[in-house]
Amino acid sequence: MQLRIPLIVFTIIVVSAILFLIPNSLQKFAFSGQYLFNGEFWRLITFNFTHINFIHLIENIIALVVAALLAYELDLRGNYFLIAFLLSAVTIALAEAMFFPLIIIAGASLGIYAILGSISVKGSNFFPRSALIIMFIASIFLGYVINLITCTDCVNKNIFIQSIFHFFGLLAGMLTFYFYLQYQKSTKKSLLSVENGKS
Repeated sequence: MQLRIPLIVFTIIVVSAILFLIPNSLQKFAFSGQYLFNGEFWRLITFNFTHINFIHLIENIIALVVAALLAYELDLRGNYFLIAFLLSAVTIALAEAMFFPLIIIAGASLGIYAILGSISVKGSNFFPRSALIIMFIASIFLGYVINLITCTDCVNKNIFIQSIFHFFGLLAGMLTFYFYLQYQKSTKKSLLSVENGKS
């Protein structure tokens, strides 16, 4: 079977790689409430493609590809994939700005966990939803432990808050898919009523 990376995912990877090669990209494109309140609104988008170091970039690329392959297998693709990836991350960033304005966030992980959250809902047709949710939450805890071990310059409190953000990314993805289902149902009802009106 040939492995094909969806165009949207390929674009996210390319943009992330380009931003990583720009000198001082973290200072220019990462997000915090402090930057936002100073009028640097573009950071709401750019932080999703900005990474702390090369290892962070590679980790997120691998996670993104795996999440995308699962999502596309479950028909969570195209516009929905992009909306879930960006909207969830932007929403959580805005919340972060209100409560933790000094904490800097960067990376695609919020969007990735949002995709995993959507998968946990859609994938319940094939696997027990509780098992999927437990698995994804366990991955958040595992990421927390790995960061504690590998990130010697990080503050424990910041790593914990980062894990909380990942959890809310997962939750945001689940809610995004729920609202997407409601939108689909309302659209189908509208189309049926139009067809019934014509007949």
